[in-house]
Amino acid sequence: MTTNTDEAKHVKLFLRADAEVGVERTKEAAVEKLAELDAAGRIDDYDVHVWGRELRADGPLTDTGHGAELLGYVEAFREWAREHDVSFESTFKERTIESSFADEQYEVVSLPTICIAIYEGEQVASVYPCHTGEQDCSAVEYLETFESKRRLSTPPA
Repeated sequence: MTTNTDEAKHVKLFLRADAEVGVERTKEAAVEKLAELDAAGRIDDYDVHVWGRELRADGPLTDTGHGAELLGYVEAFREWAREHDVSFESTFKERTIESSFADEQYEVVSLPTICIAIYEGEQVASVYPCHTGEQDCSAVEYLETFESKRRLSTPPA
């Protein structure tokens, strides 16, 4: 997961739209931290995306621009995880929703409350939260590591 490139670092912050007790201040702090890092020149730029609790992979929103974009991000994150032997088992959980009342069954993926993706150029360089087999690293913990670092970088392998 380590990279030695000097390519631009772009950060994408993903936040759940739902108001969640005990998490709202943390979401605000994540946005504030990225603004500080950007202003200080420690990252090249960032943007913020909003998503819900779950995303249906084959539902009616997959044909919309926003739905397709979010599914594209999730697939890119999964590809990065496969390439780097990182687990998203507890981050992007898949489950089946069944309704006997509506006679429906479909698959959804749960989305984390806060997710950070670091890009080098067009490539995903790292995604948080994740589990590397030895340790878990949340998006908040990753942002907190910048206090003593010169520039945003990917974690050691």
